[in-house]
Amino acid sequence: MAKMSKITVTNTAAKTLLLKQGSNRITLEAGKSSALPSAGTYNVVLQSNEDIVIGTVNYGGENDLAVESGEHSPSADFQTIMAKMSQITVKNTAAKTLVLKQGSNRITLEAGKSSALPSAGTYNVVLQSNEDIVIGTVNYGGENDLAVESGEHSPSADFQVTVDTVA
Repeated sequence: MAKMSKITVTNTAAKTLLLKQGSNRITLEAGKSSALPSAGTYNVVLQSNEDIVIGTVNYGGENDLAVESGEHSPSADFQTIMAKMSQITVKNTAAKTLVLKQGSNRITLEAGKSSALPSAGTYNVVLQSNEDIVIGTVNYGGENDLAVESGEHSPSADFQVTVDTVA
């Protein structure tokens, strides 16, 4: 299962900050960090005066991250760190060359080779020698949704899927 990218906000100010999004409230003491629990726009405010918005963090859910400083704060008061997206890797454990197909994407996997999926979506796993024979599918939803199915023509041992978090 692929892990969602984590957006971490670090409080580099000397005062305690709060991240607020709807009913979500995350307290960040000076020098502390916290991961955002979900996508959305968070206001960064002073704990001592929640009316003073020192900035906003807008996290769109995949790779969309925008950070803005408020009028009351230098941007040095907080920083954001984005963890890398996990990679879904398909390994060909069959003795024959396989092809992963998704639209116009085609990834050739020789016997024993692996390849990371370039994007979310459903990939058909087919034999290179006969692309009409679907030996399985890999459905990668982009966040936490990963499903692997073997086709009617193949034991599941013909390919395997691993998840690697990219450093």
